[in-house]
Amino acid sequence: MKFWSRLCVYVRCHYTAITLLPPSFAHPSYSQMWMSPWGYTYSYPVDYDTQDALSRKCAAALERVNGVRYETGTSANTIYASSGGAEDYTYGVAGILYSFCVELRDTGRYGFLLPADQIEPSGRETFDAVKVMAEHLINNPRRA
Repeated sequence: MKFWSRLCVYVRCHYTAITLLPPSFAHPSYSQMWMSPWGYTYSYPVDYDTQDALSRKCAAALERVNGVRYETGTSANTIYASSGGAEDYTYGVAGILYSFCVELRDTGRYGFLLPADQIEPSGRETFDAVKVMAEHLINNPRRA
């Protein structure tokens, strides 16, 4: 059995013993978007309001660092519908409430070849958003 399959089985078997599931992130580029499930359908998940509230806090933290704006919403409604997204799997199968796909800089000028001078600022922005998420998780633990 592959590692991810074993991990999924472990999480499902021990879910009641887990008091706080960690968030899940995928960090591709580019588009400047903080997206939540679902990507395979235009329907909103049951937990959308909770996910979106945290997405907006994280996007605001990103913007405060360098003024770079990130759009929020479900993957399908923000960028396009697609199957196989990590945020869909970690939310739908593993049960991780805060599952996100964060499309980093930029919005198309450089595409996938972000200039070296933008890598560190992008990291600082992302780190501030992750700190906001960590603080949220500490203050709002999800009980099994």
